[in-house]
Amino acid sequence: MSNSDNNEKQPFSIRWQIFCARLKLKWYEFKIWYQNKFSRPEDDAESGGDPDAAKAMRLVEGDGRIANKIREIRFRVGMVFQSFNLFPHINVLHNLTLAPMKVLGMSRKEAEEQAFQQLNKVGLGNKANLFPHELSAGQRQRVAIARCLVMNPRVMLFDEPTSALDPIATAEVMDVMRKLKKEIPLVIITHKISLV
Repeated sequence: MSNSDNNEKQPFSIRWQIFCARLKLKWYEFKIWYQNKFSRPEDDAESGGDPDAAKAMRLVEGDGRIANKIREIRFRVGMVFQSFNLFPHINVLHNLTLAPMKVLGMSRKEAEEQAFQQLNKVGLGNKANLFPHELSAGQRQRVAIARCLVMNPRVMLFDEPTSALDPIATAEVMDVMRKLKKEIPLVIITHKISLV
């Protein structure tokens, strides 16, 4: 009795399982061949061993021009999140000066001057030494706006900036945003038509 006769006598479900197992084996063989042929050792550490991710990373990184362009664009765009994303363990002033000092290489004095200027712009110049938990939700959102402004963005993105705020805090944040739209383009994601 030949092997094909055995296959014909087996129930379909068993033949299907055998077919799938063979297909899976072929897939793994191809994957190993592909990894050996196209991957580089440094890609494995960055991509978790996924050759497609490694190839995509090489395409994006290229000679560094695309990666530098993406980084340059990120520096020009400011983002104000719905949940403020302030560091809770440091005060308002430190929240505002951390990024300019670390990312832009500003001196502490220069970063603090810029921070105070932006805090005054949003009406919170006297809150620099408070921690985020000591502020109201509207004040935290205005601190988040000031933190974004310290980086001198060319455009600002707002993700539901007034969603978790009471009417008074909403009015305060909207007032700040009205002033900002005269200086810088704003992109606002919101459900509140009155905000737009």
